[in-house]
Amino acid sequence: MATSGTESDPHESKRRKTLQTPLPPFGAGKGKSKIENLESEDGDESELCCGICLLEAGNGRPIIQGCIDSCEHFFCFLCIMEWSKVESRCPMCKRRFSTIRRPADPPLFLSERLVSVPCRDQKQISLKRLPGFPLTPS
Repeated sequence: MATSGTESDPHESKRRKTLQTPLPPFGAGKGKSKIENLESEDGDESELCCGICLLEAGNGRPIIQGCIDSCEHFFCFLCIMEWSKVESRCPMCKRRFSTIRRPADPPLFLSERLVSVPCRDQKQISLKRLPGFPLTPS
């Protein structure tokens, strides 16, 4: 069904508003790390949260941070170490990383630790290749 020029599409105004919303310039806000800039809407600092297990730091729950060299996303050191056994890409932005850094945290860890990660890609197994797997449902 064709609409005439005088009829207004209710979705058209929504599309125009979306197109007219100015986007920030590429790379804006890269002065400080994302972790330093994390703030909630009311202006208070928000809790740091692991991007894998979603555990929040704070309230007496310290998290040993694992920093990857490709981006500034926040992860527990143990979570990102386990992740790196299968995939060497950031779980959040999919950028490839090659090292994981655990900062020094006296008195628990006196020096920082750097872990080299080999290039790994999660492999998807084709069901056709599995021995004994029927190709057609019975």
